[in-house]
Amino acid sequence: MRKSTKVKTMDNDYYKQQKIESMNAKYYQQYTLLRRIIVIVTMIITLFLGMRLVTMHYQTKHINDQTQKANESLKSVKDKQGKLEEKIKQLNNEDYLRKVIREKYSYSKKDEIVYNLPTEVIKNNQ
Repeated sequence: MRKSTKVKTMDNDYYKQQKIESMNAKYYQQYTLLRRIIVIVTMIITLFLGMRLVTMHYQTKHINDQTQKANESLKSVKDKQGKLEEKIKQLNNEDYLRKVIREKYSYSKKDEIVYNLPTEVIKNNQ
């Protein structure tokens, strides 16, 4: 129930204009508040995404560096493997194997004499 009051509102143009202006002011305040909230939320989201972008950039750089190091290591291992496979092929050749055994271990055939010459004398003669 509404209390009855002795004050009555006048329904003239001035009153209507003031009522509209007060409503407009209220809506303007709500609009500015909403606009500020939107700006703040947008700034927070932008800041968050910017930080994620920077961290992703550094992580990508770190991963690329690791990949490059791993590729270099892989290349050196493959080169070493190729050299070892070549050595295996050479060691399967009997002539090469005999040559290596004779040079490295001073192996000689029966009734063969091996002379060890100093390396300095050989270098001076050349």
